Amino acid sequence: MSRGGRRLRAMHHGVGLFLAAGSLLIVVTGLALQHPDWLGRGALPPSVVAANPGDARHLLRASPALVEESRDGGLAWHDLPLPAAPDRPLALVFAPGDEGSVWLLGLTELLVSRDGGGVWERLDLPPGLSHDESPLALTITADERPLVASAYGAWLGDEQAAAWSVLWRVEPTRGDRLRDWARRLHSGHWGLPATAAAYDIGALLFVTVLATGVALGARRRKHDRKHS
Repeated sequence: MSRGGRRLRAMHHGVGLFLAAGSLLIVVTGLALQHPDWLGRGALPPSVVAANPGDARHLLRASPALVEESRDGGLAWHDLPLPAAPDRPLALVFAPGDEGSVWLLGLTELLVSRDGGGVWERLDLPPGLSHDESPLALTITADERPLVASAYGAWLGDEQAAAWSVLWRVEPTRGDRLRDWARRLHSGHWGLPATAAAYDIGALLFVTVLATGVALGARRRKHDRKHS
């Protein structure tokens, strides 16, 4: 092989190795974002907090899969027994008045406690919400009715969240749907919840292709050096 050919091949291998390393970094960090528990438990800072309007020293806060209570104005906190704590809490709201009811909205769940956080009940979200359109906000009316809003609508429920009425509704545009599909396809969150595993399988296959390609390239270079 001519000197120019060897240089071209070396350049090809070098650039390919650089791109393979970059692609591998994207895959590894994507998997880490997909499975944060692989990186170990973090500090889990609370993403939502609420103050009881009837008790100035009673506070609640929620982190991913964790709800905590303080009875001394925030000096000390302890976990609440809540098996269905949301993986992504969005809103935590005490009902008006001094009855002590508190509502917790997650990405896929709505929970209520009638005793200030001791016992929680899981309720149904408005029927218009799903993985395709998730809730964003929660507020409670003066007569203790939940109002849940998404990017395209809002629903008002009864006190038990058994029946919901639509306050307003705007249909998403074609561009909204395409952007949402692009985001979910990129992250692996598409279709049924179990289909997120397809992202892991695809990433594993991609890493296998990269690793075997790099190994074959290294063997080829070693063979060429021995016969040059």
